[in-house]
Amino acid sequence: MRQKLLNPVLSRQDALERVMREQLDQQAAELRNIQECCESVHSSIRDLQKNHWSANNPEAVTGLNAPVISDGKTDICKADFARDFFWAVSHDASDPISSHARMGKIIIEHRLFGLFDKPGCFVDIGANIGAFALSFAALGWRGYCFEASAENANLLCRSAAVNQFDIKVTNKAVFDYTGDIYFTSDGPWGLIQNEIQQNDEAEHIPCICIDDWAQELNGPVNLVKIDVEGSEAAVLRGMKKSLASWGLPPIFIEMNAYALCLQNETQLSLLSCAEEIGYSVYELWEDKIRPYSKEQIPEMFCKDFLLMRELSQNLRDKLAPAQVRSENETISMVIDKLNNHSQWDQLVRYGREKSAEEYGAYICYALKDYLCYVKNPQIHSLLSAIARDSDKNPFLHKAIEWFKQGESL
Repeated sequence: MRQKLLNPVLSRQDALERVMREQLDQQAAELRNIQECCESVHSSIRDLQKNHWSANNPEAVTGLNAPVISDGKTDICKADFARDFFWAVSHDASDPISSHARMGKIIIEHRLFGLFDKPGCFVDIGANIGAFALSFAALGWRGYCFEASAENANLLCRSAAVNQFDIKVTNKAVFDYTGDIYFTSDGPWGLIQNEIQQNDEAEHIPCICIDDWAQELNGPVNLVKIDVEGSEAAVLRGMKKSLASWGLPPIFIEMNAYALCLQNETQLSLLSCAEEIGYSVYELWEDKIRPYSKEQIPEMFCKDFLLMRELSQNLRDKLAPAQVRSENETISMVIDKLNNHSQWDQLVRYGREKSAEEYGAYICYALKDYLCYVKNPQIHSLLSAIARDSDKNPFLHKAIEWFKQGESL
Protein backbone atom coordinates (compact mmCIF):
# COMPACT_ATOMS: atom_id res chain seq x y z
CA MET A 1 0.00 0.00 0.00
CA ARG A 2 2.78 2.42 0.98
CA GLN A 3 4.61 1.69 -2.26
CA LYS A 4 1.49 2.47 -4.30
CA LEU A 5 1.04 5.80 -2.50
CA LEU A 6 4.68 6.77 -2.99
CA ASN A 7 4.92 5.84 -6.66
CA PRO A 8 3.01 8.92 -8.02
CA VAL A 9 5.02 11.24 -5.77
CA LEU A 10 8.31 9.67 -6.83
CA SER A 11 7.28 9.81 -10.49
CA ARG A 12 6.52 13.53 -10.25
CA GLN A 13 9.83 14.11 -8.47
CA ASP A 14 11.70 12.22 -11.19
CA ALA A 15 9.96 14.25 -13.88
CA LEU A 16 10.80 17.50 -12.10
CA GLU A 17 14.44 16.47 -11.76
CA ARG A 18 14.59 15.63 -15.49
CA VAL A 19 13.22 19.06 -16.41
CA MET A 20 15.72 20.76 -14.12
CA ARG A 21 18.61 18.73 -15.57
CA GLU A 22 17.52 19.62 -19.10
CA GLN A 23 17.37 23.32 -18.22
CA LEU A 24 20.81 23.18 -16.60
CA ASP A 25 22.21 21.36 -19.64
CA GLN A 26 20.71 23.98 -21.95
CA GLN A 27 22.14 26.83 -19.88
CA ALA A 28 25.54 25.14 -19.81
CA ALA A 29 25.46 24.74 -23.60
CA GLU A 30 24.56 28.42 -24.06
CA LEU A 31 27.39 29.43 -21.74
CA ARG A 32 29.85 27.26 -23.70
CA ASN A 33 28.72 28.91 -26.95
CA ILE A 34 29.31 32.38 -25.49
CA GLN A 35 32.71 31.36 -24.15
CA GLU A 36 33.68 29.83 -27.51
CA CYS A 37 32.53 32.99 -29.32
CA CYS A 38 34.55 35.17 -26.94
CA GLU A 39 37.64 32.96 -27.23
CA SER A 40 37.37 33.02 -31.02
CA VAL A 41 37.19 36.81 -31.02
CA HIS A 42 40.03 37.14 -28.52
CA SER A 43 42.13 34.69 -30.55
CA SER A 44 41.57 36.76 -33.69
CA ILE A 45 42.44 39.92 -31.80
CA ARG A 46 45.66 38.37 -30.46
CA ASP A 47 46.65 37.33 -34.00
CA LEU A 48 46.03 40.85 -35.26
CA GLN A 49 47.96 42.34 -32.36
CA LYS A 50 50.86 40.00 -33.11
CA ASN A 51 50.85 40.68 -36.85
CA HIS A 52 49.90 44.34 -37.03
CA TRP A 53 50.28 46.07 -33.66
CA SER A 54 54.06 45.84 -33.67
CA ALA A 55 56.98 48.21 -33.55
CA ASN A 56 57.10 47.97 -37.34
CA ASN A 57 53.64 49.46 -37.57
CA PRO A 58 53.51 52.39 -35.13
CA GLU A 59 50.38 53.87 -36.72
CA ALA A 60 48.41 50.73 -35.86
CA VAL A 61 49.73 50.87 -32.31
CA THR A 62 48.80 54.48 -31.61
CA GLY A 63 45.35 54.52 -33.17
CA LEU A 64 43.09 52.40 -35.33
CA ASN A 65 41.61 53.73 -38.54
CA ALA A 66 40.06 50.41 -39.58
CA PRO A 67 38.11 47.64 -37.87
CA VAL A 68 40.04 45.03 -35.95
CA ILE A 69 37.74 42.27 -37.18
CA SER A 70 34.97 42.39 -39.77
CA ASP A 71 32.75 39.69 -41.19
CA GLY A 72 31.12 42.13 -43.60
CA LYS A 73 28.20 42.72 -41.26
CA THR A 74 29.83 43.64 -37.95
CA ASP A 75 33.11 45.42 -37.24
CA ILE A 76 34.80 44.88 -33.89
CA CYS A 77 36.95 47.91 -33.14
CA LYS A 78 39.40 48.78 -30.40
CA ALA A 79 38.34 51.83 -28.39
CA ASP A 80 41.13 54.17 -27.33
CA PHE A 81 40.17 54.75 -23.70
CA ALA A 82 41.65 54.90 -20.20
CA ARG A 83 41.16 51.13 -20.24
CA ASP A 84 40.86 49.95 -23.82
CA PHE A 85 37.96 47.76 -24.84
CA PHE A 86 36.53 46.21 -27.99
CA TRP A 87 33.39 47.57 -29.56
CA ALA A 88 30.95 45.91 -31.99
CA VAL A 89 29.71 48.27 -34.71
CA SER A 90 27.47 47.67 -37.71
CA HIS A 91 29.66 47.47 -40.82
CA ASP A 92 27.25 49.62 -42.85
CA ALA A 93 26.58 52.26 -40.16
CA SER A 94 27.74 55.79 -41.01
CA ASP A 95 26.38 57.74 -38.02
CA PRO A 96 28.85 59.78 -35.92
CA ILE A 97 29.01 57.26 -33.03
CA SER A 98 29.84 54.33 -35.33
CA SER A 99 32.24 56.34 -37.47
CA HIS A 100 34.16 57.53 -34.42
CA ALA A 101 34.21 53.98 -33.03
CA ARG A 102 36.07 52.79 -36.12
CA MET A 103 38.72 55.42 -35.39
CA GLY A 104 38.98 54.27 -31.78
CA LYS A 105 37.17 57.33 -30.49
CA ILE A 106 34.21 57.54 -28.10
CA ILE A 107 31.56 60.26 -28.15
CA ILE A 108 30.88 60.71 -24.43
CA GLU A 109 30.91 63.49 -21.85
CA HIS A 110 34.23 62.69 -20.16
CA ARG A 111 33.56 65.05 -17.26
CA LEU A 112 31.02 62.54 -15.95
CA PHE A 113 33.84 60.27 -14.81
CA GLY A 114 34.92 62.89 -12.29
CA LEU A 115 31.62 62.68 -10.41
CA PHE A 116 32.54 59.44 -8.66
CA ASP A 117 35.50 58.20 -6.66
CA LYS A 118 34.71 54.50 -7.14
CA PRO A 119 32.74 52.25 -9.54
CA GLY A 120 29.07 51.59 -8.94
CA CYS A 121 25.93 50.60 -10.82
CA PHE A 122 24.42 52.54 -13.73
CA VAL A 123 21.16 52.40 -15.67
CA ASP A 124 21.53 53.47 -19.32
CA ILE A 125 18.20 54.29 -21.00
CA GLY A 126 18.63 54.69 -24.73
CA ALA A 127 21.95 52.86 -24.74
CA ASN A 128 22.42 52.78 -28.52
CA ILE A 129 25.56 50.68 -29.19
CA GLY A 130 27.11 51.46 -25.83
CA ALA A 131 29.33 54.57 -25.86
CA PHE A 132 28.25 55.37 -22.30
CA ALA A 133 27.76 51.84 -20.99
CA LEU A 134 30.99 50.33 -22.33
CA SER A 135 33.08 53.29 -21.15
CA PHE A 136 31.79 52.99 -17.59
CA ALA A 137 32.00 49.19 -17.65
CA ALA A 138 35.66 49.47 -18.70
CA LEU A 139 36.24 51.40 -15.48
CA GLY A 140 34.75 48.64 -13.38
CA TRP A 141 31.08 49.64 -13.29
CA ARG A 142 28.23 47.19 -13.74
CA GLY A 143 25.03 48.25 -15.41
CA TYR A 144 21.63 47.75 -16.95
CA CYS A 145 20.97 48.97 -20.49
CA PHE A 146 17.71 49.56 -22.32
CA GLU A 147 17.70 49.89 -26.10
CA ALA A 148 14.62 49.84 -28.34
CA SER A 149 16.50 48.98 -31.55
CA ALA A 150 17.09 45.24 -31.88
CA GLU A 151 20.19 45.79 -34.02
CA ASN A 152 21.75 48.21 -31.52
CA ALA A 153 20.87 45.94 -28.59
CA ASN A 154 22.48 42.93 -30.31
CA LEU A 155 25.66 44.89 -30.99
CA LEU A 156 25.83 46.01 -27.36
CA CYS A 157 25.31 42.43 -26.16
CA ARG A 158 28.18 41.32 -28.39
CA SER A 159 30.46 44.07 -27.05
CA ALA A 160 29.63 43.15 -23.47
CA ALA A 161 30.35 39.47 -24.16
CA VAL A 162 33.66 40.11 -25.94
CA ASN A 163 34.90 42.30 -23.08
CA GLN A 164 33.27 40.16 -20.39
CA PHE A 165 31.63 43.27 -18.93
CA ASP A 166 28.89 43.01 -16.32
CA ILE A 167 26.17 44.59 -18.45
CA LYS A 168 22.61 43.32 -18.81
CA VAL A 169 20.85 44.51 -21.98
CA THR A 170 17.07 44.73 -22.35
CA ASN A 171 15.78 45.13 -25.91
CA LYS A 172 12.75 47.28 -25.07
CA ALA A 173 11.74 50.91 -25.32
CA VAL A 174 11.30 52.77 -22.04
CA PHE A 175 8.23 54.93 -21.53
CA ASP A 176 5.78 55.88 -18.76
CA TYR A 177 3.84 52.61 -19.05
CA THR A 178 4.53 48.93 -19.68
CA GLY A 179 3.01 47.43 -22.82
CA ASP A 180 3.61 47.98 -26.52
CA ILE A 181 4.58 51.00 -28.57
CA TYR A 182 5.49 51.92 -32.16
CA PHE A 183 9.15 52.68 -32.70
CA THR A 184 11.16 53.71 -35.76
CA SER A 185 14.73 52.43 -35.70
CA ASP A 186 17.31 54.75 -37.23
CA GLY A 187 20.78 54.24 -35.75
CA PRO A 188 21.24 56.65 -32.83
CA TRP A 189 18.16 58.65 -33.90
CA GLY A 190 15.46 56.03 -33.41
CA LEU A 191 12.36 57.42 -31.77
CA ILE A 192 8.84 56.66 -30.65
CA GLN A 193 6.33 57.16 -33.43
CA ASN A 194 4.48 60.46 -33.24
CA GLU A 195 1.66 62.23 -35.01
CA ILE A 196 4.03 63.82 -37.55
CA GLN A 197 6.34 60.96 -38.38
CA GLN A 198 4.13 57.97 -39.01
CA ASN A 199 5.59 55.60 -41.56
CA ASP A 200 5.66 51.97 -42.59
CA GLU A 201 9.11 51.52 -41.05
CA ALA A 202 7.73 51.76 -37.51
CA GLU A 203 7.84 48.51 -35.55
CA HIS A 204 5.40 47.38 -32.87
CA ILE A 205 7.76 46.63 -29.98
CA PRO A 206 7.48 46.07 -26.22
CA CYS A 207 8.03 49.02 -23.90
CA ILE A 208 8.56 49.10 -20.17
CA CYS A 209 8.15 51.51 -17.30
CA ILE A 210 11.23 51.58 -15.07
CA ASP A 211 9.09 51.50 -11.92
CA ASP A 212 7.74 48.12 -13.08
CA TRP A 213 11.17 46.77 -14.01
CA ALA A 214 12.97 47.99 -10.87
CA GLN A 215 10.87 45.75 -8.63
CA GLU A 216 13.19 42.91 -9.68
CA LEU A 217 16.39 44.92 -9.18
CA ASN A 218 18.71 44.12 -6.30
CA GLY A 219 21.01 46.79 -4.92
CA PRO A 220 21.38 50.54 -5.40
CA VAL A 221 21.80 52.54 -8.61
CA ASN A 222 24.48 55.25 -8.59
CA LEU A 223 24.01 56.90 -12.00
CA VAL A 224 21.30 57.12 -14.66
CA LYS A 225 21.73 58.21 -18.28
CA ILE A 226 18.68 59.06 -20.42
CA ASP A 227 18.90 59.79 -24.15
CA VAL A 228 15.71 58.71 -25.93
CA GLU A 229 15.08 61.33 -28.61
CA GLY A 230 12.20 63.28 -27.09
CA SER A 231 10.75 60.69 -24.69
CA GLU A 232 12.86 61.81 -21.70
CA ALA A 233 9.93 63.34 -19.80
CA ALA A 234 7.87 60.14 -20.22
CA VAL A 235 10.81 58.09 -18.96
CA LEU A 236 11.15 60.30 -15.86
CA ARG A 237 7.43 60.08 -15.12
CA GLY A 238 7.68 56.30 -15.25
CA MET A 239 10.57 56.03 -12.79
CA LYS A 240 9.67 58.41 -9.95
CA LYS A 241 9.33 55.64 -7.36
CA SER A 242 12.53 53.95 -8.44
CA LEU A 243 14.55 57.15 -8.31
CA ALA A 244 13.24 57.85 -4.80
CA SER A 245 14.14 54.33 -3.64
CA TRP A 246 17.66 54.75 -5.11
CA GLY A 247 18.14 58.03 -3.24
CA LEU A 248 17.81 60.25 -6.34
CA PRO A 249 21.11 59.34 -8.03
CA PRO A 250 22.65 61.77 -10.56
CA ILE A 251 20.99 61.73 -13.99
CA PHE A 252 22.76 62.71 -17.18
CA ILE A 253 19.97 63.59 -19.59
CA GLU A 254 19.65 64.96 -23.09
CA MET A 255 17.26 67.76 -23.93
CA ASN A 256 16.47 67.81 -27.65
CA ALA A 257 13.89 70.55 -28.13
CA TYR A 258 13.09 69.43 -31.69
CA ALA A 259 12.47 65.80 -30.67
CA LEU A 260 10.59 66.91 -27.54
CA CYS A 261 8.15 68.81 -29.73
CA LEU A 262 7.43 65.61 -31.65
CA GLN A 263 6.28 64.08 -28.33
CA ASN A 264 4.31 67.20 -27.25
CA GLU A 265 6.97 68.14 -24.70
CA THR A 266 9.26 71.13 -24.19
CA GLN A 267 12.41 71.91 -22.23
CA LEU A 268 10.17 73.49 -19.59
CA SER A 269 7.97 70.39 -19.21
CA LEU A 270 11.03 68.11 -19.04
CA LEU A 271 12.92 70.13 -16.43
CA SER A 272 9.74 70.80 -14.44
CA CYS A 273 9.25 67.03 -14.19
CA ALA A 274 12.81 66.65 -12.90
CA GLU A 275 12.30 69.35 -10.29
CA GLU A 276 9.03 67.82 -9.12
CA ILE A 277 10.90 64.56 -8.45
CA GLY A 278 13.42 66.43 -6.29
CA TYR A 279 16.28 67.31 -8.65
CA SER A 280 18.14 70.53 -9.31
CA VAL A 281 19.28 71.21 -12.86
CA TYR A 282 22.90 71.90 -13.79
CA GLU A 283 24.91 72.22 -16.95
CA LEU A 284 28.54 71.22 -17.42
CA TRP A 285 30.52 74.27 -18.43
CA GLU A 286 34.23 74.13 -19.22
CA ASP A 287 35.73 72.40 -16.15
CA LYS A 288 32.94 73.59 -13.87
CA ILE A 289 29.27 73.03 -13.16
CA ARG A 290 26.64 75.74 -13.00
CA PRO A 291 22.92 75.93 -12.20
CA TYR A 292 20.48 76.15 -15.09
CA SER A 293 17.06 77.78 -14.90
CA LYS A 294 14.14 76.13 -16.66
CA GLU A 295 12.77 79.65 -17.21
CA GLN A 296 15.37 80.26 -19.91
CA ILE A 297 14.31 79.85 -23.51
CA PRO A 298 16.64 77.16 -24.92
CA GLU A 299 19.35 78.80 -26.99
CA MET A 300 20.28 75.50 -28.67
CA PHE A 301 17.93 72.80 -29.91
CA CYS A 302 20.01 70.12 -28.18
CA LYS A 303 21.70 70.32 -24.78
CA ASP A 304 22.80 67.92 -22.03
CA PHE A 305 21.93 68.46 -18.38
CA LEU A 306 23.08 66.98 -15.12
CA LEU A 307 20.27 66.43 -12.62
CA MET A 308 21.45 66.30 -9.00
CA ARG A 309 19.72 66.03 -5.64
CA GLU A 310 22.67 67.67 -3.94
CA LEU A 311 26.24 68.45 -4.88
CA SER A 312 29.18 66.61 -3.39
CA GLN A 313 32.01 68.65 -1.91
CA ASN A 314 34.02 67.93 -5.05
CA LEU A 315 31.31 69.49 -7.22
CA ARG A 316 30.65 72.38 -4.83
CA ASP A 317 34.29 73.35 -5.34
CA LYS A 318 33.59 73.46 -9.11
CA LEU A 319 30.32 75.39 -8.85
CA ALA A 320 30.13 78.48 -11.06
CA PRO A 321 27.42 81.17 -11.12
CA ALA A 322 24.44 80.53 -13.35
CA GLN A 323 24.44 82.15 -16.76
CA VAL A 324 21.47 84.51 -16.80
CA ARG A 325 20.42 86.30 -19.97
CA SER A 326 18.75 89.65 -19.65
CA GLU A 327 15.34 90.24 -21.20
CA ASN A 328 16.90 92.24 -24.03
CA GLU A 329 19.47 89.53 -24.70
CA THR A 330 16.71 86.92 -24.81
CA ILE A 331 14.62 88.99 -27.21
CA SER A 332 17.63 89.52 -29.47
CA MET A 333 18.40 85.77 -29.45
CA VAL A 334 14.81 84.85 -30.35
CA ILE A 335 14.65 87.41 -33.15
CA ASP A 336 17.91 86.12 -34.64
CA LYS A 337 16.59 82.56 -34.66
CA LEU A 338 13.24 83.51 -36.18
CA ASN A 339 14.99 85.54 -38.87
CA ASN A 340 16.74 82.33 -39.96
CA HIS A 341 13.48 80.55 -40.78
CA SER A 342 14.41 80.34 -44.48
CA GLN A 343 17.17 77.89 -43.49
CA TRP A 344 14.89 75.61 -41.50
CA ASP A 345 14.66 72.11 -42.83
CA GLN A 346 11.74 71.72 -45.21
CA LEU A 347 11.84 67.93 -44.87
CA VAL A 348 10.02 66.19 -42.06
CA ARG A 349 12.60 63.47 -41.56
CA TYR A 350 14.10 63.65 -38.08
CA GLY A 351 17.54 62.19 -37.68
CA ARG A 352 20.68 62.07 -39.73
CA GLU A 353 23.05 64.95 -39.32
CA LYS A 354 21.69 68.40 -39.98
CA SER A 355 22.93 71.83 -39.06
CA ALA A 356 21.58 73.63 -36.00
CA GLU A 357 19.84 76.06 -38.37
CA GLU A 358 17.89 73.24 -40.02
CA TYR A 359 16.46 72.29 -36.63
CA GLY A 360 15.73 75.94 -35.82
CA ALA A 361 11.95 75.57 -35.99
CA TYR A 362 12.08 74.23 -32.41
CA ILE A 363 12.10 77.86 -31.21
CA CYS A 364 8.48 78.29 -32.33
CA TYR A 365 7.26 75.47 -30.09
CA ALA A 366 9.50 76.54 -27.20
CA LEU A 367 7.98 80.02 -27.24
CA LYS A 368 4.58 78.71 -26.22
CA ASP A 369 5.96 78.43 -22.68
CA TYR A 370 7.18 82.04 -22.67
CA LEU A 371 4.25 84.12 -23.86
CA CYS A 372 5.66 87.32 -22.38
CA TYR A 373 8.21 87.41 -25.20
CA VAL A 374 5.58 86.77 -27.86
CA LYS A 375 4.14 90.17 -27.05
CA ASN A 376 7.29 91.83 -28.39
CA PRO A 377 6.18 93.48 -31.68
CA GLN A 378 9.11 92.20 -33.73
CA ILE A 379 8.81 88.63 -32.43
CA HIS A 380 5.04 88.69 -32.95
CA SER A 381 5.46 89.96 -36.50
CA LEU A 382 8.00 87.25 -37.35
CA LEU A 383 5.79 84.51 -35.89
CA SER A 384 2.84 85.80 -37.95
CA ALA A 385 4.90 85.66 -41.15
CA ILE A 386 6.18 82.15 -40.36
CA ALA A 387 2.66 80.96 -39.49
CA ARG A 388 1.38 81.96 -42.92
CA ASP A 389 3.83 79.55 -44.60
CA SER A 390 3.71 76.81 -41.97
CA ASP A 391 1.42 74.45 -43.88
CA LYS A 392 4.32 73.51 -46.17
CA ASN A 393 6.16 71.85 -43.31
CA PRO A 394 4.30 69.43 -40.98
CA PHE A 395 6.75 69.96 -38.12
CA LEU A 396 6.53 73.73 -38.37
CA HIS A 397 2.75 73.45 -38.62
CA LYS A 398 2.72 71.62 -35.30
CA ALA A 399 5.33 73.86 -33.69
CA ILE A 400 3.40 77.06 -34.39
CA GLU A 401 -0.19 75.79 -34.16
CA TRP A 402 -0.57 77.22 -30.63
CA PHE A 403 0.22 80.69 -32.02
CA LYS A 404 -2.23 80.40 -34.91
CA GLN A 405 -4.98 79.28 -32.55
CA GLY A 406 -4.30 82.23 -30.26
CA GLU A 407 -4.46 84.64 -33.18
CA SER A 408 -7.82 83.27 -34.28
CA LEU A 409 -9.47 83.95 -30.91
